[in-house]
Amino acid sequence: VLNNKSNWQSTNKLLARGAIIPRSVWTGSWQGGTPTSTKNVIIQSSVTSPGTFSAQDVRIDPGYAFTINAGNVATIYGDLYNYGSVNSNGAIEFYNVSDTADIYGDTVKFIGIIRISSSTVLRTNNLLNLNATGAFAYGQIGTGGPYNGTIVGNLTASYYISGGGNGYRHLGAPVNGATLAEINDDVPLNFGTPSSIFQNVYQFNESGVSPHWQPATGLSQSMDNAGFAVFIKADQLPLKIDITGQYFGTD
Repeated sequence: VLNNKSNWQSTNKLLARGAIIPRSVWTGSWQGGTPTSTKNVIIQSSVTSPGTFSAQDVRIDPGYAFTINAGNVATIYGDLYNYGSVNSNGAIEFYNVSDTADIYGDTVKFIGIIRISSSTVLRTNNLLNLNATGAFAYGQIGTGGPYNGTIVGNLTASYYISGGGNGYRHLGAPVNGATLAEINDDVPLNFGTPSSIFQNVYQFNESGVSPHWQPATGLSQSMDNAGFAVFIKADQLPLKIDITGQYFGTD
């Protein structure tokens, strides 16, 4: 119901600006003129890609997919509001020199490159998922040159393992703050119960004169700055592993 606060999303940003800023609507072609960095964009077509463009805010309406094909770039000078989905192997750039850039709405599952200009702070609001659907189809953060901006909030990074049979796979966390629980919901881990022969996850110990693999200790074990080997069975493949935490940063 309307008067139930839990049914509403809120923000202290001036969302009313969408009513006074000119806008372009993508319906397979641009309605309202070609977008610019000072115009809002509304996505209302999943059929074709709008190609390379710049916009103030971008809103994806329910039921539609925002498609940016390889070689195309969407440069956003404001915020991204996702109420549909993102279908992309191109690039999205956030460039906001006077305010933070935010992601609102539903999780953005992205295959392609996210770039954040060095003058920008991107707040994910825990809605950014660097998705993976194949060994060569995955989301990533593009860095270097003018793209060394700050990311605030959790992001989720995905591994995709297509095949290869029974065996150990080496895994590490591309984010800070993750524990082995992030792997366990995709691959059930065993820490030697009822017998050590059932242990299927090991951590590499680099200390001492003889670096070696040692049994991991439990789901609460941190993945920060550590390498792990996890035994994965052929009948568990193909497999996607999602790991959530804080972005390391460009260094």
